[in-house]
Amino acid sequence: MPALQIATPPKVYTKVNPGWSATVTRLVVFKTDSKHIFGVVKNAKHATDAIPRELRAGDLILLQVTVQSARSTAPQIEHAMTFVRCYEDLTGESDRIWGRHWRYIVEGKDAYRLKNPFDMRRVNKSGSNYGQGAIKFVYVHPLDEEAIRGGGYLEPK
Repeated sequence: MPALQIATPPKVYTKVNPGWSATVTRLVVFKTDSKHIFGVVKNAKHATDAIPRELRAGDLILLQVTVQSARSTAPQIEHAMTFVRCYEDLTGESDRIWGRHWRYIVEGKDAYRLKNPFDMRRVNKSGSNYGQGAIKFVYVHPLDEEAIRGGGYLEPK
């Protein structure tokens, strides 16, 4: 298997805005399992059957390996990438990358490994559900985003 090349992340992160202004980069957690994370990071792409309608170009996607497939008992966020666009997979791209078909491809750029991987439960100040029962992607609450940014969790390795 080829070595995984990780891009350098953007150097500047915008400050959190409690109103989620259209001019502010938001954070969103995308879930994947341990057997798909390599393809997600290598290609800076994620796949889903539910289109993430509120994502805007430039939003930061946090990639969380689900607890059911994680090597440890805690679901870790170890990688991030910048959202570019979402498109319907009409060519079988998801089949080629992950060996099964999803309806949509979420394209990113600048995928990178975090210096300090973290569990969303450690930074959850809002009481939001980022775990079991939450769908494949969850927008990060502004209070939790502040804890993530303020704790330095977005720094590259």
